[in-house]
Amino acid sequence: PRKRSTVFATASVDAPQRLPGDLLRRRWATRPVSYLSSERGMPTIQHTLVLCPKPEARLAVLRQFLKGVRTPTVVFFDEKRLGLLPKIASALKQDDLRVDVLNEADDLESRSSAFEAFVRGEVDVLLTTDLAARGLDAPRTSLVVNFDVPRTATDYL
Repeated sequence: PRKRSTVFATASVDAPQRLPGDLLRRRWATRPVSYLSSERGMPTIQHTLVLCPKPEARLAVLRQFLKGVRTPTVVFFDEKRLGLLPKIASALKQDDLRVDVLNEADDLESRSSAFEAFVRGEVDVLLTTDLAARGLDAPRTSLVVNFDVPRTATDYL
């Protein structure tokens, strides 16, 4: 069997918020390394980890979470889920959410239309991949959900 290394990292975590990381470390880490910087991250950003025991239950967890939030939200997905985004959008629309998909496979006009609708407040939840949303600025976004663990720190931030 090939050896595998997995790294869980975050740019800013306060001591009380380290509990999820501690749980992950106890369960899977064989040689954990922690580094706590004296520098603080952006104080206006709150990071929350939701552990979902079954991967197939993630959509149900997302739906339940978004029902209670009702704030402008961007949900990022791994590119491998690109084909599932319309189905996920349909499920979220059943919860009376205004949802659109920013799909990297769509033409520029379709992508622009989806993004502009979100910026204008006509869409509550924008589903996208990192590649499709890279470099876009949506100031009214108050919640970002990573449905899949980002591959790099740059993708996370």
